[in-house]
Amino acid sequence: MNNACETLPTLGVVIVNYCSAALTERCVQSLLEHRIAAATDIVVVDNLSPDGSGQQLQRSLPEGVRVLLSTHNRGYAS
Repeated sequence: MNNACETLPTLGVVIVNYCSAALTERCVQSLLEHRIAAATDIVVVDNLSPDGSGQQLQRSLPEGVRVLLSTHNRGYAS
């Protein structure tokens, strides 16, 4: 018997990062640990952080999580 509660929900997550790599790493870790989303359904957008957060996240986040490095900081809404 297949228990629907044992499968991951289909949920896409977009996280906007700006100079907050540690918080973003914790957020992604929590999403994965609590089985809220699969790694392949998580996208992190770095808004041109001057502290190198985007590059750090590219190196540190689990395989499957996509990190997009924005070439402009247009703010959260864009």
